[in-house]
Amino acid sequence: MNIFNLPLWIVLDKEGNILLLKRTDRNVWEPIKGGIEEGETPEEAIKREFFEETGITENTISKFENLWVFSETKELESWRLKINRYYFVFRLVWIKPEISLNHVTERGEDHNDFGWFNRQEIDWLTMEYKESFLKVLD
Repeated sequence: MNIFNLPLWIVLDKEGNILLLKRTDRNVWEPIKGGIEEGETPEEAIKREFFEETGITENTISKFENLWVFSETKELESWRLKINRYYFVFRLVWIKPEISLNHVTERGEDHNDFGWFNRQEIDWLTMEYKESFLKVLD
């Protein structure tokens, strides 16, 4: 059986709103996704993935506070595949409060929009992994 590890990075602002990016190809909202490279800590990986996905430079971020980790495993027998999803939840702390994602003009080719959403707003969004995502937030 093949094993696929899928880290999902849940980034919260100081009010507890969640950062989601809108996929260009499927028109769905998702958290930042991306792997942890060999020798990299989760804290290093979220910084790298955040900057890759948003274009925000590291000198505008004070830190990411690690709040908690949630994981789940799903086996797809017909595909002989086991998927391990890891939800890493981080709180974003800006160096300068006036800088925000609204200042980002380049978001890469995978996403065409972003937003900070509270828990109730997420109920109305089209998302992949929504059921699991909501379990993490509740």
